[in-house]
Amino acid sequence: MKDLRNQIAHEYEEEALAELFDEVLLLAPELVEMLERAASYLTHLIDYTGSQPQ
Repeated sequence: MKDLRNQIAHEYEEEALAELFDEVLLLAPELVEMLERAASYLTHLIDYTGSQPQ
């Protein structure tokens, strides 16, 4: 995922960007899952400690 982000940041040809977009779409579910797991972890942490992390 990090490599794909670097490719996107340095790609300027429109055709190549279209190909990268397809890769981004393939990785989107994985990214959503990672975000959901992080949110779940933080929710449990808040519930456990009784306060929000600072």
